[in-house]
Amino acid sequence: MDSKEHILQTGRLFSLPDEILGNVLRYCPFSTLASFSLSCKRASIFLAPENQALWREAYLNLFDEPLKPSLPGCVAAKTPSLGDYGWYSNLRDRCLAGRLALSQDPGSIRCNALHTERCVAALLDIVDTAAIPAAKSSEETLRSRVSESKNLQWLEKLFAAQPVDEGFVHDFHPAALDFPISRPSKESSCQEKGSNKGARSDQHDDKYGLSPSDNACRLHIFHGLTSRERKSATARGVARYRVYDWAYSKDELDYSPLKEDGTVQWQQLESLFSVVARNFECVLQAQPFVHLSRRPFNAGHTRNRLRMPMGFRYAVPNFLPLIPEMPRDWARITGTWLGTYCFLDYSDLYYFNAGYRPNERPSLDDYEEACGDLMCLTLALADPESEADAPIFSDPALSSELPNDDRLPVLFFRGVSRGATSSNHSPAINVRGRVNLIPGGREVRWRFIISYAGGDQWQLEGVQPGGPGGGGVYGQWTHVDHEPGGPLGPFCYFPEKFCAVEPGDEEDEKKKHTAGKRRASHGSLTDADTPDGDGMLLRNGTMVHLAWS
Repeated sequence: MDSKEHILQTGRLFSLPDEILGNVLRYCPFSTLASFSLSCKRASIFLAPENQALWREAYLNLFDEPLKPSLPGCVAAKTPSLGDYGWYSNLRDRCLAGRLALSQDPGSIRCNALHTERCVAALLDIVDTAAIPAAKSSEETLRSRVSESKNLQWLEKLFAAQPVDEGFVHDFHPAALDFPISRPSKESSCQEKGSNKGARSDQHDDKYGLSPSDNACRLHIFHGLTSRERKSATARGVARYRVYDWAYSKDELDYSPLKEDGTVQWQQLESLFSVVARNFECVLQAQPFVHLSRRPFNAGHTRNRLRMPMGFRYAVPNFLPLIPEMPRDWARITGTWLGTYCFLDYSDLYYFNAGYRPNERPSLDDYEEACGDLMCLTLALADPESEADAPIFSDPALSSELPNDDRLPVLFFRGVSRGATSSNHSPAINVRGRVNLIPGGREVRWRFIISYAGGDQWQLEGVQPGGPGGGGVYGQWTHVDHEPGGPLGPFCYFPEKFCAVEPGDEEDEKKKHTAGKRRASHGSLTDADTPDGDGMLLRNGTMVHLAWS
């Protein structure tokens, strides 16, 4: 028994002045505080939600200051005052969300169906308020930046201790589709205007009649692929259903995963992410080492081991620091990006959308996409004062009628694309594009125009869900002519720094893999899997008496 628990179990505690009592309790895990509040009337009064000073200190022991990341060039928000923030309620919601995420019993999760969406919202709020300070130097590693955010450390510990089946994340698997955060879809693609000729008339998730909530989709993208998602043919098929459906590629939406108000269509983006992320992992396994640009973080290396950048650290804005010499480049365009693209054989694509009639529409569970090479983009921000760059600012191929957030200016860029293993003497593919902030100020929209053989060929419309400097871009490619019934598919691009394995990353992966094998063999969480010294809730904690207000 540690000293904190000992003093809580003795009457001597109540002889302490309130200030000292508060200093003792502020370091206790939330589960301990919840139990102590039920021990007597004085404890209940002292730990009431109205004791903002105590709950603020308990909150800040676990989490960053609850601030939304500031946009480049904008004034940062002030820290909430003592009475302007629900310190108790937000701490409770986050800890209960952590407890639910650690549950191994799907039945117990479904019994709390009314709470599940709120739990997901609480986890997303942890991501949205993660504090990433400005980089101290250009040589600072990504690992060191994670260590500076309590929110990211809490999330990564939580999901490292999660049961191996990852039952809390919606991932297109049948078990997840029966999860209460999935709700019946109210829209049918045949009713959506702008559908391409030959588009189907049934619903996206027609196998299950379900459509996940926006928050469920966001959490899936931020969390990354699950282990069962990588193995499940059904999960692949359900994600492909939306990706390769012509009905979701619309002219009035610029053939993008956006809505008419310019915000993200999260169900579409989740499907694109799921399909292309699995393929990008395969591409990196086939080409695990490549030459990257010589930057300070690559100093001393001529070849870099690559990995798919996934996890909550890549969902946080400003994780990739601004280039000091280029303050105007708020989107961190300048530099090298790695990615790939996928596509179905056109005969399969046509049969899936139109050729199957009058028979039942085929499942895509056992279809396999073709996947492009590991592609390398070298991009540079266009200069409005440069005569050479002037035409790009009035380029009709880069115009859009969809709304954007005007707190940051629309940026334009140029560049070239090559295979990552190609020599510098191979023919370059020209790239140009634009970047804008999506309404709401959280996500970033990207458009790439790919040109070769004397003309524009492909249009890539993507979303960076992590925000400026946060993670990769996922989206859909189409031909620039947008002929009805044309080819389409998903793509992704990431800043090269996110893909390069840093010293220590491999050891972390080995530890996580070992913990996963231990959970799989024991069928339960162990003390080693679930640390509680920093307030992380144990699976068999003492919070069952708490309820949502």
